[in-house]
Amino acid sequence: MFSNRSSVSHGCSLAAAAVLAAVACIGLAGTASASTIIYLDSFSGSSAANSLNGAAPTVDNGTSSTWTAGSTPGYNGFTDTGSASTSTGNGIIAYLNFLPSHGYVYTLSVGMQTTSANAWLALGFMTSPMTNNRFDQPDSSGGPGATPWALVHAPPSSGTYIGSLFTGPAATVYGQNFSPPAGVSITGTQNISIILNTGSSAWTYQVFDNGTAVSPVEGFQNPNPAIVAVGLNTIAPSGQFSNFELSSAAVPEPATLGLVAVGGLGLLLLKRRKTV
Repeated sequence: MFSNRSSVSHGCSLAAAAVLAAVACIGLAGTASASTIIYLDSFSGSSAANSLNGAAPTVDNGTSSTWTAGSTPGYNGFTDTGSASTSTGNGIIAYLNFLPSHGYVYTLSVGMQTTSANAWLALGFMTSPMTNNRFDQPDSSGGPGATPWALVHAPPSSGTYIGSLFTGPAATVYGQNFSPPAGVSITGTQNISIILNTGSSAWTYQVFDNGTAVSPVEGFQNPNPAIVAVGLNTIAPSGQFSNFELSSAAVPEPATLGLVAVGGLGLLLLKRRKTV
């Protein structure tokens, strides 16, 4: 009798552990499930003299989307080779239209390298479609520019580097500086990624530099942002963008997790009964 109770107790413990493991595995798989590329651009244009404005990304997932990009008279602006240049103080933006949906993890990433002192490059989810402005400034109607977004800045002194991430709108901007992860050159390309999670009612985001988290998981100071585009931003004087990508992966619904857990428990209990 004692032996049977012992085996029952042991079987239930195994079942509980297995259910917890199943739930944990499903949770991880949910945020890293098969992803879909929404946009991809390798910026492999034929000439730095060709504007990015009106150019199609390498992959557009059947949307037939094209870049909308600003320029500054006398400068190349954004080109289809990924370079960008503008006069001091004049921000220019290149963007692709994008409307996020609830229940997904979106990964927005690009390589950013400053090619001159005091260069300022940024990547972000935009809440206003604009081409001649900065992400930290409102558009002409007074609305916010972008949120969340991250920048790479090369101050006037050579060999230095500052990164920052922000939420908006501009009137309530929240800034947090970060440094490149260990082993990453401060003068090399910074592969910045912003992970936006719309899987819950309150969206969150996290920023990565070359695959290393440089921020905790952050929420928004205001309601979920009304994102309408994803884009690049530069302010004086020049920089280089590479390997732009936006992808999505579905987050499993809580009900799905519960069904999997219950199913796992049922199978283990059935197996225990046969053993007893």
